[in-house]
Amino acid sequence: MPLSKQEWLALEKKAHELRRLCLDTTYWAGSGHIGGGMSVMDMLTVLYHKYMRLDVKNPKWED
Repeated sequence: MPLSKQEWLALEKKAHELRRLCLDTTYWAGSGHIGGGMSVMDMLTVLYHKYMRLDVKNPKWED
């Protein structure tokens, strides 16, 4: 199912925020390799926020 323009923009913004968090975390840790995290952030953001079925109140939920 395709994303609407509004969904696309919201997920793009979220991915940008997550990239910044990745940079901040690496900076404060004093080391790390950010290439992998940065390159897959768009894909993971869409999967996590749009397609994966998650229940944050029940993290052991198997579905």
